Amino acid sequence: MIRLETRIDDYVLGRLDRASAASFEAELQADRALQARVKEAECLMTTLNRLGSDVLAEPVPESFLQLLEGAR
Repeated sequence: MIRLETRIDDYVLGRLDRASAASFEAELQADRALQARVKEAECLMTTLNRLGSDVLAEPVPESFLQLLEGAR
């Protein structure tokens, strides 16, 4: 059986197939504790996405690109 934490992460990240997502959502509607854990996971993912967004928006320095090109 897949651990609950993994199922929550997979749900929040959109990695569940349609049937698995529907099944998880049925569980979610019936379980307030699970709803709270999903909300917490969603908040964590939002925070993590915001933390790196400014760095990801920056262009890659030319010196790094040259290093990568030389590694090929």
